[in-house]
Amino acid sequence: AQELFRVIEQTLGVVQKPSAVRSVQHDNPLERLVKQAEQRIPQAIVKSYLAISVPRFDSATVMARFAHDLEIAIEVISVFLEECPELLAETEAAVRGGDKEKMRLSAHRMKGSLSNSGAFYAAELAHELETKSRLGDLDGIERLFSVLKQEIYFLNLVLKGVVELSGSASHLDNVQ
Repeated sequence: AQELFRVIEQTLGVVQKPSAVRSVQHDNPLERLVKQAEQRIPQAIVKSYLAISVPRFDSATVMARFAHDLEIAIEVISVFLEECPELLAETEAAVRGGDKEKMRLSAHRMKGSLSNSGAFYAAELAHELETKSRLGDLDGIERLFSVLKQEIYFLNLVLKGVVELSGSASHLDNVQ
C-alpha cells in the first residue's frame, strides 16, 4: 500500500478523494479496457461473477481520482496486482489462525489497496472483515473471507486484462 501511495503522490502530488471529484464528463479509456478485458474471460466465470448485481469496479472514479490520466491509473492498478497475492495470503493466514489483530491489519491494508484501485465492492467486503475482527466477532468470518477471495479472483482477471490491453504488460512481470 505504501508503494501505491508513493506512486500516486509522486505523480500527482495530492490524491483526490471520490467526494472531491467534480461531475465533469470525460472520455473513459479505462472503462473501455475493462469491457474488453471482461470479454476475454471465459463465460462460465463471467456468469458466476455477474450473478451478484452490484457495482464492482468504478472506472470513472479511478480516472477522476488520477486526473483522467490512464497511465497513472494503470500504474496504480499494476501496483495493486503486485501487492494483492501477499495481502490475500496474510489475510487468509490470519482468518485461518483466528488472529483478530493480524486479520484487522491485513484487512485494513487490503481495503485501502482495493479502494485505490476502484474495486469498491471488494473494499466494502474488506472493511466488513476489518470491522468484525476489530470487534472480535469471528462468526461467519470464513464465509466473508471466501466471498472476498472470490471477488478478488475475478477482479484480478479483469485488471490483469486491463493492464495487458493497455500495452503496459511489462507491469505484470511480478504479478502471480
